[in-house]
Amino acid sequence: MNQEFRNFHKRLKRQHLENKRYRSMGKEESGEAWSFAIGDYSKPVFSADFGTSTLMGVSESIYRTEETKESLLGIEKSLEQMILQLLEKKDGGGPIVVLDFGGGLGLSFCRIARILENEINEGKVKLIISNIEQNFDIHLAAESRLANVGLDMSPIIYALENNLVEYVEAELTGNDTKDVKSFRQLKIKTESGVIPLIGNVNLIHSRMSLVHSNIPEFHVPRIFELLSQNGIFIDSSFSSREPSPIGNESSLMNYETKPSFDIAYERALTDFHLNRILQVEIGPNKGKKLFSTILRKKDSDHPLVWA
Repeated sequence: MNQEFRNFHKRLKRQHLENKRYRSMGKEESGEAWSFAIGDYSKPVFSADFGTSTLMGVSESIYRTEETKESLLGIEKSLEQMILQLLEKKDGGGPIVVLDFGGGLGLSFCRIARILENEINEGKVKLIISNIEQNFDIHLAAESRLANVGLDMSPIIYALENNLVEYVEAELTGNDTKDVKSFRQLKIKTESGVIPLIGNVNLIHSRMSLVHSNIPEFHVPRIFELLSQNGIFIDSSFSSREPSPIGNESSLMNYETKPSFDIAYERALTDFHLNRILQVEIGPNKGKKLFSTILRKKDSDHPLVWA
């Protein structure tokens, strides 16, 4: 057994153990599990001095004031504007499907949902928030997690009461099993019928989700295969250092995993025909260097990165 195989076997075993632990977190009533997975994306997508305190998803409520508590800020506004661009280019068919991969409470997606309420009710937009936790109680989790950081849970309550977002339990595995639901087999209901998620997601956002992978050579391709023909992937995991050429998350990994991530991202750029966007393309901050990793299909010129 060579060293490379032993390394992979060790990482695979660790992944199985960690996934089992992550799934059980939804059953913990303390609300402490995944306390950083609030899904609050109020920071901008371009470079700025955020400081190391934001590295592990510390609450972004510091960006909000009484006047802006109902407004879309930072990445939220960028996502909304890119969704609107996708709607403008839409030519029939099903809805614009937007996924917050590993989004936890999905607080920002719930804020966006309220702004795009008409488009969602008309079946033009579908917002999905995924988690790995089993029996995830969104009300219980929101009450405990948001109270800890002084955030208002009314956007989540409003989105749930008005069916504006959909929470799903799914993992980047090959098939459904007794304990696992796979993204590859996940189907969603839309106004135009039931569609598989694979190959139909127009925009994927991720924050501190892929970083938990011990086997990125499997997980990275499986998130990109969810993208539609003209899809875009946004990873807003922030680092206090300069991002690597292929992904910010690589600066947060241990020495065993980082090389595999680098290779997986490099292959994904080729295998899935992706270009990396390096600066804001449209909006008041046009031309500023991006601090998020944003990858868009080579054959697509939209949505443009707005900030």
